[in-house]
Amino acid sequence: MKALQSKLSQALLGIVLLTGATTHLFGQQADRYTLHLVNTSGFDIYRIQMSSSDDRSWHGDLLGTSGVLESGNAFDITNIVAGEYDLKLVDEDGDTCVKMKVQFFQNKVVNITRDWLIGCEFHNPGR
Repeated sequence: MKALQSKLSQALLGIVLLTGATTHLFGQQADRYTLHLVNTSGFDIYRIQMSSSDDRSWHGDLLGTSGVLESGNAFDITNIVAGEYDLKLVDEDGDTCVKMKVQFFQNKVVNITRDWLIGCEFHNPGR
């Protein structure tokens, strides 16, 4: 009986180790990154949208229905899967800034200054 229990214990241990190794090799999630937006532009941002550069449509507003990124504040977009994205910001005047093909392979900080925002609005490639 002890021999059978020992063999069952060894078999169970082998299954647990094999399951752990398989999860580690094949079930590992992709790296995730954060975009930290710091708004020092003097303009409030009323909408932030982001989607894969391969996607032809924008995803929902990341600020939510009542959210505003006020000047002097910061906002984090988290859990970004590695890749290339387009980023759209709409300010309090309804002016739109689109940054195309922003690559995420590490965490990023973007300082939204007045010059950055105005320059983006006038050099907006659209989508």
